[in-house]
Amino acid sequence: MTLTMRRLLWPGLPCASAALLAVWMVRPLTSMEPPPAPLAAVSVADPGAFLQRWCYDCHGDGAAKGDLSMDGPSPLLPGQWENIRRHVVLRTMPPEGEAAPSAADRLQFESDLLTWQAGQGEQDIPPRVRRLNRRELANSLRGLLGTGPDPESLPEEESAHGFDNNAGLQPLPPPVLDRYASVIRETLRLALLPPPVPRTIRRFMPQEFSGSGGPSPEAEGFYETETSDLHRIPILLPTAGEYLFRLTAYGHAAGTGSVQVRLMDSAPQPLLSLDRLTPQTLTIVVSLPAGPSHLTFQLANPLRDPRHPNPHRRVRRLLVHEASLDGPLEGDATPSVNFVRVAGPVPPADAPWDSRLQAAAASLANFARRAWRRPVSLQESTRLTLLAGQAMAHGLRYDQALTMTAEAILTSPHFLFLTDPAAENAVNRPYAVAARLAYTLWSTLPDEAQPPGLIPEWTPDQLRNRATAMLDDPRAAALARDFAGQWLQLRNTGLARPDPGLFPEVTPARLASWQESAGHFFLHLVRENRPVLELLNAAYAFEATPTGAALERLTSRAAAVAGTSPSGLTDLFRPVALDNPDQFGLLGHPAVLILTSYPNRTSPVLRGKYVLEALLGLQPPPPPPDVPTLQPAAALPGQTSLSIRGALESHRADPSCASCHRAIDPLGFPLEAFDAVGRPRAMVMPEELRSLTFSGETLHRPSDLRAWLSGPQGLRVVHHTAERFLTYALGRGLAPAEILTAHRIADHAGGREARFRDLLLALLSTPAFLGEPASGKTSP
Repeated sequence: MTLTMRRLLWPGLPCASAALLAVWMVRPLTSMEPPPAPLAAVSVADPGAFLQRWCYDCHGDGAAKGDLSMDGPSPLLPGQWENIRRHVVLRTMPPEGEAAPSAADRLQFESDLLTWQAGQGEQDIPPRVRRLNRRELANSLRGLLGTGPDPESLPEEESAHGFDNNAGLQPLPPPVLDRYASVIRETLRLALLPPPVPRTIRRFMPQEFSGSGGPSPEAEGFYETETSDLHRIPILLPTAGEYLFRLTAYGHAAGTGSVQVRLMDSAPQPLLSLDRLTPQTLTIVVSLPAGPSHLTFQLANPLRDPRHPNPHRRVRRLLVHEASLDGPLEGDATPSVNFVRVAGPVPPADAPWDSRLQAAAASLANFARRAWRRPVSLQESTRLTLLAGQAMAHGLRYDQALTMTAEAILTSPHFLFLTDPAAENAVNRPYAVAARLAYTLWSTLPDEAQPPGLIPEWTPDQLRNRATAMLDDPRAAALARDFAGQWLQLRNTGLARPDPGLFPEVTPARLASWQESAGHFFLHLVRENRPVLELLNAAYAFEATPTGAALERLTSRAAAVAGTSPSGLTDLFRPVALDNPDQFGLLGHPAVLILTSYPNRTSPVLRGKYVLEALLGLQPPPPPPDVPTLQPAAALPGQTSLSIRGALESHRADPSCASCHRAIDPLGFPLEAFDAVGRPRAMVMPEELRSLTFSGETLHRPSDLRAWLSGPQGLRVVHHTAERFLTYALGRGLAPAEILTAHRIADHAGGREARFRDLLLALLSTPAFLGEPASGKTSP
């Protein structure tokens, strides 16, 4: 293939080959095994009896207040059941003034409803595959190639059920696929191919030549030779590659043939110029190594004809004016160090074709096995090798051909999508479990140091031991960033933009530090197997590491405070004791308090809504579209929390707002002890913080809110934690039977006394996570 054809082929060949290979190699999703059968029906009291007693006056017997009829011809939808549950638990229904069930009856209804829903035979078929989200994709490329793109350079993900790894909302339309392909291509080029090298022209004058020739006595500035000896030009190149070698010369003819000149080891070229005023330039393309080397030229057909009548045609001579080297034409041809690390040694350029293909086959099979997170079949390996071989046959270098084939591997559905273990065959199921485990705890590929699937199935002990080791790995920081960051909304801390005029000390760096501190706090609870409710009760927090004597005091204090050796934590953050009980746990952390505030003031509504959603799993309905914006009574510069409370009390006077705000606002008022950036207020009146929860308890301070959450609501918090983790681990919404399973696992792990790691490891052993057929049991 000519140089021009090669340069035209290379930019387009990877994209076309990648697309063809993705279609060629993908297994039809329709051939996968069906999902497991639903759990067997559970015999429970029909929750309809509760609804008939307390709700039918407005929503039954022909009444349909709020467009909700509970005894209509069509069954209630899951969203309607969730609204009913929320209203019953939050006591927003029945309306005030109407007869209402007791607290015990409400809790029993919630339990009966979930158990009844879990026993229904009809369930939606869960998605069989899910796409890697943009952070997982970037992490996976980094794990494979040693470098990866910025996740922000990829299309933003949609979230469902609280997480952006949800299989139900991960379309891959052509524009998104094109963006993924272009990012993958650019990442491969940067990771595996030599960096671009500027093309330069080097000129060499006759005085730099060496050989049997010398300065011409007849043509000043020319180098003259009349023998077939080799003449050398020393060069020193920073990079290997293809270069354009040019020689500018003319010749003295002798005999009847033209002057023939050989450049390097190429075929001789005729030199037709016989006039030093118009010398001719001869050109060849040469492959040169990096470092010191030589260019060579020679007169290929010397001739002496002493009897020729014209004395000027008795000796054939070559007269050279200058030489030049232009390049590298296609960048550095030296395989990069990272390419050798990823793909293995590069065969020599003169190695036999079979040995080059064998090396490519071994390298590509290993790369595809890691990228696809399972063994590669012989048929798949053969196709990859053929693709690389065709690329080399068309003139691409070995590293270019393998990089192009790697692009096909990384744009294949086998890389971009994770398969639910339940949809895999028995041979590949352990690999799918290992991949799901890695993306749950690390948000990246499984560790190659412990390849999965060497066992027929994961036993509970094997899975527990593997997950425990993974949680101790630094990569488990992804669990705090991606799971806790979304569940507890800590990702939003970095997006907060407090008013710089009111809070000039809150810089982006400080926001990032608060966000990291909260993440370290969560990871500490998991790694040290602390109680789940210590998320609310911890009398310590994590701060950036100081230096010197302050560090010594901090670390000695930390061991007593957190019940762990400081050496078990990261070098960036250390635990510090908290003296103010109002600041204990997550709800006293600036990372949470600032994300639940507006730029210039606090918000009891945002803070109460956070407690309901993130900790209790009780999402209030969205406000009506025509609700006016809350306007505090006082001007902003002199505003107090009391003015906000007064505005909210006025707001709740509207019947359309009252029911929801009665549940939300009381959980936010105690947190008015902190300002908009999480600092304790110096002066705060007790009546500003007092509130009455939806379950009837009176709260006076943040410590009362914490005690209520970890006391009467403690089991609900633990149950919701289990739901959130299983939702994140499965990458989809939970069926009622799976929610019930999560609750029962939490109860089995200790209920209110459950510890974080014990709970997470138990959830990782569920049949849904392992892809095992359901057994009809909902207990661990």
